[in-house]
Amino acid sequence: MNTLTGHLTDAQAQRLLDGALLPAEAVEVEAHAAGCEACAVLVDSYRELALSLDALPAPELPADFTAGVLERVARRERTVARERRAAAAVVVGALLALAVAVIAGGGAAWIPAATRFADQLGDVAHALRLGAEVLPSLWGVLRLPVAVTSAALCIPLLLALSRFIPSPRTEAH
Repeated sequence: MNTLTGHLTDAQAQRLLDGALLPAEAVEVEAHAAGCEACAVLVDSYRELALSLDALPAPELPADFTAGVLERVARRERTVARERRAAAAVVVGALLALAVAVIAGGGAAWIPAATRFADQLGDVAHALRLGAEVLPSLWGVLRLPVAVTSAALCIPLLLALSRFIPSPRTEAH
């Protein structure tokens, strides 16, 4: 944060109490809180909240709490590992099926399709290269007409909308 632009935010008040502000920010926030009654009340309310929470007794954990958490973590890790193995098996199976299909079909089955795909990729690359060459000059040519058309459409619209703005009331003397 560079400078304060108004009152402290909740986050600033909390970070001030936690000592989590940068040194330059802390000086500015502390000075503001000292001179602003609303911000001083905000900081005091968070201070009281922290004291009240600290005064609460810590709940007793069950004797098997740690073992239960570790068992859940281990169960989750086993599940993730099983899902990864299943996904790997599906990918390997698909690759094997593709390899069998390619071998069984011979080159006559897949070479024309691969050639068409490569040609289509070349066509796309050619179109992208042409577009990259043409679009900047096209935008330069159209920039002024686009601006004039936008102004021609927006100015009457803004004038029409301005009729809905209430006029300032003048007091009768």
